[in-house]
Amino acid sequence: MRRLWIVRLSAAVRQRGMLYSQFVRGLHEAKIGLNRKVLSEMAIRDPAAFDQVVAAVRAALPAQPSGAEAPASPPTRPDKP
Repeated sequence: MRRLWIVRLSAAVRQRGMLYSQFVRGLHEAKIGLNRKVLSEMAIRDPAAFDQVVAAVRAALPAQPSGAEAPASPPTRPDKP
């Protein structure tokens, strides 16, 4: 089950412009003690509350230099001619 919670969280934070690893680090920095199961369910059942957690996590993380944001999607490979 833990793997499922991590996959769900990863998808939810990616939609909000963060990487899972940044999110977990921010949870520790913000001293948010919710576990992955609770966060996973919150992301699905109460997105507004999850948005508040993400906002608290962002506030706890140090500011990233310009141009260092998490990628919105994986890079694409150009087609060969």
